[in-house]
Amino acid sequence: MMNIVEIENKHSNSWQISWSAVITGAILAFGVTFLFNFLTISLGLVLYTPSAEGSAQLVSDAFLWTLVGGFILLLLTGWVTGKLINTSNSRVSKSVSGATHGFLAWALYLIMSLSFTVLLSETASDAFAAVSLMNVSVKESQSIKQSIPPNDLNELDPNLTIELINPEELKAITKETGKEGMAIFFIFLCGAIACMIGSCFGLASQQRSVAIT
Repeated sequence: MMNIVEIENKHSNSWQISWSAVITGAILAFGVTFLFNFLTISLGLVLYTPSAEGSAQLVSDAFLWTLVGGFILLLLTGWVTGKLINTSNSRVSKSVSGATHGFLAWALYLIMSLSFTVLLSETASDAFAAVSLMNVSVKESQSIKQSIPPNDLNELDPNLTIELINPEELKAITKETGKEGMAIFFIFLCGAIACMIGSCFGLASQQRSVAIT
């Protein structure tokens, strides 16, 4: 009977998540990337030159800076997460456990960052709207009908012109938006991979320290 209980306990302890390590890693990632983003914005404003070439150079430099700097920061964050993993009852390999904890820490950090960004943007928009209402001057204007029946289309102002987007321009805009989306995806993917790799190295370092002691 005792053997059955021991076997069941071993199977129940075969997969455990150290949420303290995950939460600590996510908070650490949020803090260091917050400071890193402020540094990025400050350097960008200092190095920016008001020209077309300067704007293009700023975009490329910002992408490389964010990619490399974010990778290093999340690699270190993952390493700290791996060092804090509790493996006393775990039967899972260190690579799987480290990668899982690193990915969970990165995902929690991403949720925190997106929530903070949404909150900050809403606060900024509310403040901007309040300032605009204080400075706006009320002017009399004619009321504009929101919808015009099809029978009244001939009553439109003949001087009114409607500009349609050129298909080539629309294609270029769509292609540029796709490139930007792929760049953002690549940055996020590299961050997740860095956190997973760092967590694996951190867990390996922790187990080596335990083996030595």
